[in-house]
Amino acid sequence: MEQSVDGAMQGLLANDALKVILGGQSEDDQVHLYPDEFERTIREAPAPPWDYDNGEGYSQCANWLARQILEWLEKDPMHQTLPVDTEYIWYKKENGSIDWDKPPVKGVLGWSDAMKEDGYFPDGMYGCTGFQWGWACNAARKILGLNAIPNPAIMTVNTGENN
Repeated sequence: MEQSVDGAMQGLLANDALKVILGGQSEDDQVHLYPDEFERTIREAPAPPWDYDNGEGYSQCANWLARQILEWLEKDPMHQTLPVDTEYIWYKKENGSIDWDKPPVKGVLGWSDAMKEDGYFPDGMYGCTGFQWGWACNAARKILGLNAIPNPAIMTVNTGENN
């Protein structure tokens, strides 16, 4: 299975992945959960509220999101064929350029919009970050044996140099 830039595919919890990505800590110094431990952590993730005072709230929220996504994907495996992000249709001007004055129309629903339509997240997503959402998508994909997707909160900069 391929690696993910957010650490989910490597068995890192969201908190530990951020320590590597933003904190400059070594991935080798973080706890990598075995696949069965990782899956159990997700499947048993508690619902909100989470304890942010002990430093675990960030991962607990991401784990809960992953649990919701996993349950939704298992409920109907056809959901796996949907794009993770909603695809929008933009109106165009006569000259072919995008008409920024008109709001886009949702084309194919992505996972979060489709989950909301299916009754998930009735109280919102509890302020989760883009990183938590991307990590949670990859955590669910890992458990189901699917390939990783790019995390929307992580930007890759190509300098044009061969490194």
